[in-house]
Amino acid sequence: MKSQQISYDLDMELIFKSQCRILDNNWFSVDEGYELINFMKYYQKLSWMIPSRILINLLHLDDSHNFYFINASIAYYILDNKTNEVQRAYRTVYKVLFRRIRLYIQKNIDNGIDPLLDGNFFYVLNDFLKYPGILKTDKEWLSKVYNNLKGKSKSSDLDKITSDSYFQWNGSFDTFLKNVIKKKVVHQLNITDLNVSF
Repeated sequence: MKSQQISYDLDMELIFKSQCRILDNNWFSVDEGYELINFMKYYQKLSWMIPSRILINLLHLDDSHNFYFINASIAYYILDNKTNEVQRAYRTVYKVLFRRIRLYIQKNIDNGIDPLLDGNFFYVLNDFLKYPGILKTDKEWLSKVYNNLKGKSKSSDLDKITSDSYFQWNGSFDTFLKNVIKKKVVHQLNITDLNVSF
């Protein structure tokens, strides 16, 4: 029985290291595979952590149409769900992440983009304002931006649609896994439906 556990542990470690290599070598588009980052949070209970430099490299990739999902996945990964703080080993990742968030939001403001008309902008502003590990200075800046945009908004429903974070920051690994499986099943069903209609 003990040898089976050792074999299992070695297999899990091999899988973890392989997944780190995949992220490190950019073997797939993180734009499409950001869920791997969330999935790898499972290994934290085994004290296996994605090296900070890999996460920072992912943050430095060109901006994409999945800016929100990639950055939210990394923010979720570095969050200690027990303390609701950024894990000490990932403070540098947090700094890089929030520098990108600020630049992204400021760029959208400078371009006159309404967060209610741009999904990425809306989700980034709304959900990172509610990020449990956010530092006070970042929260104050995001609150100021939100209040300024709220004052200019023509929507009276803004408070309703921004009352909660859409990203489940405190979601368990099991919740994440269920959501990914549901998403994949729905996606597969939609592809099947498309194939039938041809």
